[in-house]
Amino acid sequence: MLNLVKVRNSHKNAKIRLRFMIPQGNMSYQNNEVNMKTFGFSSAKIGTKVAAAMLVAVGGLFSIFVVLTNVTSQQQAEEEAVLNVTEKSRLFRTTVEVLDQSLRTQVGAYTKVFADSLRGEFAVDPANMVDVAGKQVSVMTLDGKAVNLDFGIPDAFTAQTGAYATIFVRQGDDFFRVTTSHKKEDGKRAIGTALDHAHPAYKVLLDGQSYAGSASLFGGQYMTRYTPIVDTAKKVIGVLYVGINFTDSMRLLGEGIKSIKLGSEGGFYVLNARPGKELGKALVHRQQEGANLLDARDETGQPYVQTMLTQANGVLRYAEAGKEGRDARVRIAAFSTVKDWKLLIVGDAYLDEVTAGATRQRNQAALMGLLMVLIVTAMLYFIVRKLVVQPFGNALRAVETVGSGNLTGRVQITSQDESGRLLASVQSMTDRLASVVTEVRSGTDAITSISADVAAGNMELSSRTEQQAAALEQTASSMEQMNASVRHNAENALHAQALSRDASNTARIGGSAVEQVVAKMDAISASARRIADITSVVDGIAFQTNILALNAAVEAARAGEHGRGFAVVATEVRTLAQRSSAAAKEIKQLINESLDQVSSGTQLARSAGDTMRDVVGAIIKANEVIDEISAATQEQATGIDQINRAVAQLDQVTQQNAALVEEAASAAQTMKGEAQRLAQVVEFFVVDPAPAAHEPQAKRMSSHATTSKAAPAHRVRQPRQLPRLSTAPGF
Repeated sequence: MLNLVKVRNSHKNAKIRLRFMIPQGNMSYQNNEVNMKTFGFSSAKIGTKVAAAMLVAVGGLFSIFVVLTNVTSQQQAEEEAVLNVTEKSRLFRTTVEVLDQSLRTQVGAYTKVFADSLRGEFAVDPANMVDVAGKQVSVMTLDGKAVNLDFGIPDAFTAQTGAYATIFVRQGDDFFRVTTSHKKEDGKRAIGTALDHAHPAYKVLLDGQSYAGSASLFGGQYMTRYTPIVDTAKKVIGVLYVGINFTDSMRLLGEGIKSIKLGSEGGFYVLNARPGKELGKALVHRQQEGANLLDARDETGQPYVQTMLTQANGVLRYAEAGKEGRDARVRIAAFSTVKDWKLLIVGDAYLDEVTAGATRQRNQAALMGLLMVLIVTAMLYFIVRKLVVQPFGNALRAVETVGSGNLTGRVQITSQDESGRLLASVQSMTDRLASVVTEVRSGTDAITSISADVAAGNMELSSRTEQQAAALEQTASSMEQMNASVRHNAENALHAQALSRDASNTARIGGSAVEQVVAKMDAISASARRIADITSVVDGIAFQTNILALNAAVEAARAGEHGRGFAVVATEVRTLAQRSSAAAKEIKQLINESLDQVSSGTQLARSAGDTMRDVVGAIIKANEVIDEISAATQEQATGIDQINRAVAQLDQVTQQNAALVEEAASAAQTMKGEAQRLAQVVEFFVVDPAPAAHEPQAKRMSSHATTSKAAPAHRVRQPRQLPRLSTAPGF
């Protein structure tokens, strides 16, 4: 087998190696086969592997499907069970609410009948007391007739309507029963007792309002209505009570509730939700009716009855505490509260019972799915055996024939599918391999002769490469001298640039000073003009003073002797005015002369400033020219530096080429030896019935390789690193 190994080029050498892998022993691949027979899945046939893989894949997918279906059906079954229990709980609550509304309407009508039978004026005499069952109570009268202990009034009403009646008398903040048709368990009248202050009707009655609601009285369930009795002053003095016994209705409703089952052991029950000592009492329950379940707890110790009473409405799941050696089972409870009657209706069942149907469906689906998986796996096994295993067996035998070195065999193709195309590809590979072996045999002779020519050409190329390296060294020396000249020019350009910048700065400073002088001269000129204006004002004042002095002298002359002193003063004032006028004129003349001189100085300073600006502009232009010269010098230095690096790289490449030429010569010599080994390798393959026909060719190659002389080895000169040209300083 021919194996080409190419070594990546480096800066020192590059090699191309030809390696021939020659089979050992008697040149038979069959004798060197690795024994792959092992126990387990790897030794099984492809059909078995595919069937097993399909079984695992389909089984896994089916298991996932079963799990998802189980979860979905379980959730759906639980939701349906919760919905069913909740709807039934709501139905019971609605029934109770309808019964409550009916009883409220009925008790309201009976109250009106009872009140109509007692038309008249009620009054209470606090001073008149009567003993009512051992309690001293004020006497209540109706149109002057005492009501206390008059049982005929409530008994007549009860006989007429079947409802019960009671009259309360207010004494202080209490309402005492003074007559009633109610009888206690011992047969005595329920009189002499006060309405409990905690009763929901108590505060309502004190406010003068009526109250209606259910209550547990004397072992029965009653719908009651309390109506306040007021006197002429609108003060509450008593209470009319009417109660309807609906114990039988509740008993029938309770039996109906207990008759409904949820699963095999679940059902409905009703708890007392009224705060007090009866809170949590089972009013309707199949096993624990009459017991207080307030402290009932689940497996974790949580009081689930208290939780339901607190939430009033909802759904609760809890694990029932294990009993009789059984494990804890999860129960589901849907509950709702009848607020007016303070009843908690609970539908309770075991979760596994309400979801038993979904569990059966899941198990049936799993069994059917498992059966389908086994059937599909068996079908796939036979299909794969027919369509995959048999064609692969034919291909395997064909490949083993090629592996033994026999390229003359033919593959029988019986189909046009993937397996048929595979067999056709194996046959095509065999034919192409036979063609390659033939070409390799004919190419080994050409490789032997060509390698000798390559070795000779490499020697000549090595000599020329050394000459080129010497020429590059001379070029590098010349570039070093040129770089020194450019560096000197760059230094001069830098010096000129610095001088030009200094001159430019000095000229700018001089121009700025001239501009300041011009500004000062303008300020002096403005001040002189202001002084001239002031002298004009002084001259005007002197003129006015002279006129005034003249007028004063005239007036003094008119005054005669009395005005003589004033005339002398006027004369002196006029003299001073004339002298001031003369002085002002002289000052004005001097200021005008100063203005002329300042104007001339300003013109000269401005002319000097313009000249300085021209000088600055010229210096700036000169500086720009020097900058261009400096930039050009820098570009020249950079270009020479690049040329220097290019020459160094070219010298390095030349040295590397010399090394590569030497390696190529050595590789050519090696190639001749490898060609002989290649010829021996391809002799292993049989491409026609007479393999001995190629034997003379191998012998010719062997003799040719023996007589060939190796090319002389040349010393490979290591590449010399050329000096790098430095650039001018400052660039």
